[in-house]
Amino acid sequence: MKNTQENIRLKGDYVEEKVTGANSSKKIIATTRFKQHMEVHLNSFIIPYEELINECIQNGRFDKLEKAFEEIIIEFPYNIGISSMVEINQNDNVFYAKRVGRDIFTKFVKNREIKIVNKCVICMKQSSSNADEYFLITMFPGKQTIKEPEDRNIKNISILEQTLLFWDQHAIVFEEGTIDSLSLTYECPYNHLWRNVGISRG
Repeated sequence: MKNTQENIRLKGDYVEEKVTGANSSKKIIATTRFKQHMEVHLNSFIIPYEELINECIQNGRFDKLEKAFEEIIIEFPYNIGISSMVEINQNDNVFYAKRVGRDIFTKFVKNREIKIVNKCVICMKQSSSNADEYFLITMFPGKQTIKEPEDRNIKNISILEQTLLFWDQHAIVFEEGTIDSLSLTYECPYNHLWRNVGISRG
């Protein structure tokens, strides 16, 4: 089954590209901003992420999308990439930094091993003008859909607390070239968020 791709229009600072399967009911849109965002994830994929998106389209994996914001986990019959999310303990060498192209802090750990996986998280946002169009936001190998504590899409104190508790026990395995080195800090940048949920962390 052959898929079609057509360049659409300029919208602000991004070019939209629609990718649809021949029989797909949904249109999946990859913007320039999405592609720039994905540059930090390129080394995490064994299979190019564009091929994975096309396979999902051809196999109808996106046909049942209906919510304004979708976070889906796709399992493939083969390994697609490496997951750098790991559980940590008090003996780990942990620090915080902003990833290249990001404006929020991520928690990292040094000297830990990554793992090869056959699952991928894909996040999309429904178009405000067409319910059958979805903009790709991010995708990465693994099965965790948890947001990062400073994510602006967290609007609920309960979700914020769950997010903080998760990241208290997890971190991303550090890889050279993925962070803004000037942002590196060993002091937790989430302390004010802990206070927002009623927990003092210093």
